[in-house]
Amino acid sequence: MLIASPDTIAAIVQQIPRGRVLRLGDLRATLAVTHGATYTCPMTTGIFLRMLAEDVDRAGTGDDMPWWRVVRDDGALLDRLPGGTAAQQRRLERDGVVVPTAKRLRVAAVADLSWRPDDARPSASVTNGLPTAP
Repeated sequence: MLIASPDTIAAIVQQIPRGRVLRLGDLRATLAVTHGATYTCPMTTGIFLRMLAEDVDRAGTGDDMPWWRVVRDDGALLDRLPGGTAAQQRRLERDGVVVPTAKRLRVAAVADLSWRPDDARPSASVTNGLPTAP
């Protein structure tokens, strides 16, 4: 199991293109594959993502580190990031990502908008950040 650092998370998050999102499971799977691990700890990944987002938000350098482009696996927005789901929704919509207003905010068509670094794609399929047999 990989315990990712804020720096390893930042290295991936800063690559997310405008108009795309990265699912947490794909973030964890990419980290695991990149570092030769079976899987990445979901708890510490979430904590370090939040710390990264808070630091960037406080410093006012958010455009270089688009933390708001990370969403739950089902497209739901993350309420523990700076400003909560409302701030994440505003930033995603500024990027051109549709977030319909509903009881629980989700990115519309999350499967179509999902992004993952090409060089870190595992050869086996991945479910919830855990590699599965091909």
